[in-house]
Amino acid sequence: SIGPRPNLKQQDAVIVEAHLKGLTAHPSSASLTTLLSPYSGFQDAANVPAALRGSYAGAAYMAGYLKDLGINTVEFLPVHETSNAVPTTSGPGAKYWGYWTYGFFAPDRHYASNQALGGPTTEFKNMVAAFHNAGIEVYLDVVYNHTGEGGTQGSGTNVAEIDCFRGLDNTSYYTVDPTNKASYADDFGGTFSGVGDDLNAGLAPVQQM
Repeated sequence: SIGPRPNLKQQDAVIVEAHLKGLTAHPSSASLTTLLSPYSGFQDAANVPAALRGSYAGAAYMAGYLKDLGINTVEFLPVHETSNAVPTTSGPGAKYWGYWTYGFFAPDRHYASNQALGGPTTEFKNMVAAFHNAGIEVYLDVVYNHTGEGGTQGSGTNVAEIDCFRGLDNTSYYTVDPTNKASYADDFGGTFSGVGDDLNAGLAPVQQM
């Protein structure tokens, strides 16, 4: 269960945009009640257990604090399954922002404190329920124009990873170079999004997905 959705009118949304991990990354999130004690109006704030910082479970503890700030909508940057080969921390190649999605319908395991089978999904649902119970809507930033597949990226070869829909049917999902269907239209100076693996929204499998 994800709790009772607030169903706020969109024009009434007071939105905070947040990175799931970054929301509780700072150590101060574990001492919110102490830090806020001199100020009135933060009766719903709670300390995030140190072991849960950076996780869905940790983010759930922020619901009361955001409510007291007057926030009624939290918009998370991508939380979908992405490259798990590199830790989601800052630095070259870290994929911190999560815009190279592998699975649009699966919560990223990096953000789960519970790594057991089904744990990330349950933890994500519990987080959403915590926000809903506090009267806060949850928006997700979803980038459907490309995936984490990656192209040949102008390397001059036809060698490319198979990480996402290329493994099902490359030409049924992506915008390919009409003269070389093994390559994406963006790989060699195309005029698309610049990420290489553009999904082709004119194709039925993409529309159905």
